[in-house]
Amino acid sequence: MSTDPLHDDAPKGRRQRACDGCRRMKRRCDGQDRCAQCLKLNISCTYVNPAELRKVASFYDDYSEEYVETLKTRIAAAEAALSNLVPQAAIRPWIYARAMGSVQALAKPVPVPHLDDSEFVDIADSFKALSLNSSTVHDPGFQGKSSTGGMVKVIVNAKASKSVASSTESRGTIGHVSPKDWSLKSWENYSEISLSKNFSFPDHHLLMHLTDLYFLNFNSILPILHRPAFNHNLDLDLHRQNTSFGALVLLVCALGSLYLDDAVSRRRALSWTFYDQVELCGQSLRQLPTLNDIQAYCLAAQFLHYTSNTRQAWLHAGFGLRLGQDIGLHRDKFKSQEVSLTEDLERRVWWALLFLDSQFSIALGRSPAHDLIECDLRLPHECDDEHYPPTGSGAQPTNQPSAIAFFNSLMNLYRILHYTHSSLYTTVVNHMRVARLGILDAMGKELDSTLDKWFNNIPAHLLWQPDRQDALFFDQSAVLYCIYCYARILIHRAFIPGLPAQSMMPSNPNALDICTKAARACIEVANIHQRRTNRPLPFSQYPIFTSATILLLDEWSHSQVLTKSQADETHISLAIALFKSQLEFWPSSEFFLTVLQRLVVKAQQSEREADSRSTVPSATPWEPPAAFNAPSPGFAFPPIFVGDEEILPSNVRRPLRRV
Repeated sequence: MSTDPLHDDAPKGRRQRACDGCRRMKRRCDGQDRCAQCLKLNISCTYVNPAELRKVASFYDDYSEEYVETLKTRIAAAEAALSNLVPQAAIRPWIYARAMGSVQALAKPVPVPHLDDSEFVDIADSFKALSLNSSTVHDPGFQGKSSTGGMVKVIVNAKASKSVASSTESRGTIGHVSPKDWSLKSWENYSEISLSKNFSFPDHHLLMHLTDLYFLNFNSILPILHRPAFNHNLDLDLHRQNTSFGALVLLVCALGSLYLDDAVSRRRALSWTFYDQVELCGQSLRQLPTLNDIQAYCLAAQFLHYTSNTRQAWLHAGFGLRLGQDIGLHRDKFKSQEVSLTEDLERRVWWALLFLDSQFSIALGRSPAHDLIECDLRLPHECDDEHYPPTGSGAQPTNQPSAIAFFNSLMNLYRILHYTHSSLYTTVVNHMRVARLGILDAMGKELDSTLDKWFNNIPAHLLWQPDRQDALFFDQSAVLYCIYCYARILIHRAFIPGLPAQSMMPSNPNALDICTKAARACIEVANIHQRRTNRPLPFSQYPIFTSATILLLDEWSHSQVLTKSQADETHISLAIALFKSQLEFWPSSEFFLTVLQRLVVKAQQSEREADSRSTVPSATPWEPPAAFNAPSPGFAFPPIFVGDEEILPSNVRRPLRRV
């Protein structure tokens, strides 16, 4: 045995590796404490040097890269051979036609649903047929084609198709099955939920005044409530007897309080006093939602949009859409040719939630909660509330334009916005897949053409005219034109050259000019509306802020300061003034105002630095100060939304942590 001190504590058994000498000489080793080769040569046998790792990974990496390159070459050769046999335009014409057809369909009215899509109504009736007491059966909610309820419908229909004779004969041979008790368990009884909670309502005079303010400033844009029916329920004191309607009344009061002729601090405190009493995600989730519940989520989303932040509003709008799906609001019922008031209100609130969800999703860069392909609901009936009776279908006088026509035009514009967001602002992987087809540029042009067709189909009473006398149509036309400019910017912003977020998109050198013209028009319309009404233009925060940032981008895109347009600076100042005026009514405008002001300050600082560098003599090389590369301590952006993390100038992406 070796007397080498390195081997005093070595294990006595066979080792799983060769000794240092055998590994160096590349000879066979038995792995003993002193191997046979070292013993034969009478040399020291050590196991000190670590074994070298085999470079297997490098071999496989090289092989994988070579294999991938071979596949690329073979695919390119196959495509070249195919292009020689068949023209490129004829290889995938159906893909191009399908993509362009989807865009062109946006310029057409919402199609009438197919009768075969009414199967979900039969499924619900099949569940009721299983109960001996239809009043106690638990409503399963909306059941689609892939649901297990579809099989229930098949079985119920098969049972109903049997003749009476065969049914009588079967009763003699098959034992009687006792009926299933479909009554709810004690812990599932929610009948007491409909009783009103201890809500604190304002006095009757203030309640009616807040109701008037709501219908003037909010329901005229998104008409989710029927004024005569709402007032009738108030006269019956239903808000003190029913929780869902009581919550709806409180939200109406909260929104109306934003426009009270009172101090700003008292106005805001009063609005939150009403809103904080409403518990949307409470016990109501344990039962099927009602129309009042869906309307409450729509009002809550609007309130949070104007007072808090877009993230909370986005969550409430998405949740309202889920509840609407639960009771099948997104599907046409095919009950009759006449549209009842309840059915029309269901259409209004569903389309309003779709519009809100789209606006918030675009602002946050997030996916919408519902895809239009799953919706076959027609637009609301163009009939004003005073002409819509509680029972039966309403009829609008032929010589009187309907206020609902604006809502339907806005929903058609929403369809274009939704498609623009889902196709041009999607993931990089989807862009790569579409870019391979070479239709991104054609899709942008088709969207632009579709927007022109929509604009040409606007009713005459909704065309933008600064001197329009009718106050309601003036407000509606201003909102419509402002969002129209916003849609134009969204379509062409994706093709502005040099934007890192759109690296996969084909660039258009005219895109920035088109966006700039639309941005100026958007700010001008909002400014004219504010000066005439002394009230903010509804749903104008995102269009105005986007327009101002486009104008700033247009300024910064010029290589020299002297080439900047004085008109752009004027419009940016108008945008800042608009947000200041909005702040009196909408607390959420503070974010847009603060960020826009600091962007302007940053631009002015860059101009001064450029001017100071241009005055330095050319013979003296300019050297940055010692602290030039240090983090800038004086230019901190506000939180992107209340409760969210801050926007840091040095960060390309928002951090994942919450502050």
